[in-house]
Amino acid sequence: MVVWCNICFTVNNSIPSLISNIPDTSVQVSSSTSINLSNYVTDLDGDNVNYTVNNNFTYSNVTISNTTKIMTITGITAGTDNITLNFTDGIGNATSNIILITVTSIPAETPVVTPTVTPESGGSAPPAPAVAPVADAEAAEVAAEEAAAEARGETTFTTSDSAGQSYVPKYARKYLKTSEAKTQEMNGSILVTLSFENKGRKNISLFPQVIQEVDDPFFVVTTKTLGHSGSWAETLSGIVYSSEPVAGRLLKANILNAGQIVLQPGQKIDKVLEIKEGLAVPRQLKIQFTTLGETVTEKEVQITPKKSITGAAVDVDSRNHLVDVYAIIVPEQLTQKLEQFYQEQALTGAAVFTLSQSDEYYFEISINKNKLKKDDLILPYKFTAAKTFNNIFKSQSSFGDFYGPYIINQNKSIIFAQQFKFDPKEFYGQNTVETKVYRGSEVIVKNEFEVNLGVKAEN
Repeated sequence: MVVWCNICFTVNNSIPSLISNIPDTSVQVSSSTSINLSNYVTDLDGDNVNYTVNNNFTYSNVTISNTTKIMTITGITAGTDNITLNFTDGIGNATSNIILITVTSIPAETPVVTPTVTPESGGSAPPAPAVAPVADAEAAEVAAEEAAAEARGETTFTTSDSAGQSYVPKYARKYLKTSEAKTQEMNGSILVTLSFENKGRKNISLFPQVIQEVDDPFFVVTTKTLGHSGSWAETLSGIVYSSEPVAGRLLKANILNAGQIVLQPGQKIDKVLEIKEGLAVPRQLKIQFTTLGETVTEKEVQITPKKSITGAAVDVDSRNHLVDVYAIIVPEQLTQKLEQFYQEQALTGAAVFTLSQSDEYYFEISINKNKLKKDDLILPYKFTAAKTFNNIFKSQSSFGDFYGPYIINQNKSIIFAQQFKFDPKEFYGQNTVETKVYRGSEVIVKNEFEVNLGVKAEN
């Protein structure tokens, strides 16, 4: 589960969801068509999605490869089938989509009657034979190129279970045609649409990945000596400092529906990739497509420049009982434009800004057990003894800590990062996390949100 504040979203073992409805399909008898299901289904957790289809089809035959995510529909006899497509990530409940398949008869050929004309009858001479279609000429050229390569001892393709006979990088590069990337921002993600076409005679297998360049922020990773696993602090609070660095999953952009793309010979498809931006604001963002580990093509993604913002993010790994806490601290004055930007984002949680001239910044985090009554609460253990903040955790907090000061000038920003390990016997289910960023003694950003720490561990 991932929770952000200020740019606030929650992903809590999400089941697969539709990017858009899978369209109804028409196919002729004895013909086939294919649909790349990964173009229509996404999983916010990045889990592998498996597909199944019911067997209630009479007029068509439907098969799905869960390796390539390709659904193939073959017409058997004229008629209409309603099929139910189910997809699941193996964790949550399956989601379904109903597709109408219409199978049409092969149209009867209309005989072409060519009148007999001769120069003697005043007519013109019969037309010259038609030139072969361009597509046939291209196919012949590809076949000749492959034959010449094989004669030179070159390897033009490899064979795998997931992609069948697919080109090696050199020939994938040669026969792959791609469009420029079209981008659209939706629900906090960037949707990137690309068209791919395979001009060759064998499959092309592609794996997408994000390449990004970011301005290097100053990273603060705390190294406090008290409160690690096995210490008396663990007994008191139920939360300790992890000895490991943060997982870093929130720092850089990632493709939520990254999976193998297999293009069959002559196939042309549109692919929609969903990119979630990271905490670090990128200067440049590209999608790179590789075959056998080598880059075949890459496309730059146009991103809308955003003002750097100050806020917090929390990444929960309930399986391993870990919480990664990040804080972005950017020294910017509150302007009317920035205020309008925040209002337009419909942020969850309150954001309060003040104009302090201090260059000292602090970060505060507290985790409250929602299920406990006030009289049952454990007094929060303090890892810091700073007298200035002795009274900051008077609420129903079961854990709290305070960090800083960090001296930041107007041309520099920092990303604070700290991993905590929690005791699942003490912390489980829904818990409230409150974060504050201070500039001097003034709160400039305050957020409160809920995180799910998983089920209670048995004693």
